[in-house]
Amino acid sequence: MSMQFSIIIPLYNKAAYVEETLHSVMAQTLQPLEVLVIDDGSTDDGPARVAALQYAPLRLIRQRNAGVSAARNAGIEAARGDYVCFLDADDCYAPGFLAALDALARRHPEAGLIATAYALRRASGALQPLRMHASVAPGGLVGDHLYRAWCRSCFFCTISLALRRELLRDPALRFPLGEKLGEDQDLWFRVAEAHGVAYDPEAHALYRQDVAGSATSSLAVLDELPVYQRLHQRLQQGRVPASMRRGAARLYASHLLNVARNRLRAGNLPGAWSLACRPAARRNPLYWLRTVLRLGWRQLALRQSGRAA
Repeated sequence: MSMQFSIIIPLYNKAAYVEETLHSVMAQTLQPLEVLVIDDGSTDDGPARVAALQYAPLRLIRQRNAGVSAARNAGIEAARGDYVCFLDADDCYAPGFLAALDALARRHPEAGLIATAYALRRASGALQPLRMHASVAPGGLVGDHLYRAWCRSCFFCTISLALRRELLRDPALRFPLGEKLGEDQDLWFRVAEAHGVAYDPEAHALYRQDVAGSATSSLAVLDELPVYQRLHQRLQQGRVPASMRRGAARLYASHLLNVARNRLRAGNLPGAWSLACRPAARRNPLYWLRTVLRLGWRQLALRQSGRAA
């Protein structure tokens, strides 16, 4: 007997995309138990388009605008499946997505999070698959390599995974409210540390890029994200499993250095130095060295231009 999947779709002013998204769910070779569209106070006709679809597993739940985390959390409370998936209203599944997750769940019932690779969908329609780092064996448990592989690429994402619903009985396992970036990674990291990840390297989900209003396309990360602050806190408190700590420290260092480089591009050289000089930033030594050299060259260039003036 197949696993039962609940699909949660937060909806806010995505009328142009939501029907295509839902049609990709309707085309699954393994049909979901339920599809919960959480209308987060949309002001366009997206909810009306959802309500007009004749699809038995579909249920539209309305709430006042409270943000994507609140919408996903509301879906978690309403879900009844063995596993819970999270699909954004402007993204799509390939037809075999749920079947691939079902196979993973059967092979690795101990995993708290099951995921597939995903592909970036350009505005032109071209697809760019993203695959995980070769340090992790394909089609199996990610294990202790999660953070080391994450340093190279985000090899799964919100739309390409499912959580075992029984874990979500813990009210602490929810999306943090009021955060626009990394709020999903925070939950994935905490589940992975405690319960493990099983992974299929084939891309079964399509992440649309260049969508107007998307947080990932419109916000430059100039400050340390809360998800990584909390990861660092868990490291300091010894709450990350010992076998994962080295990779987690490297990932945290990479985040600090990425933000430092963003600050440099924004013209904030002192702010960039303040992050690069943190001891934690040195846990990715080569990337730290390249970043420091880049900052040093910029500082030298500014001094020379000042003398010339």
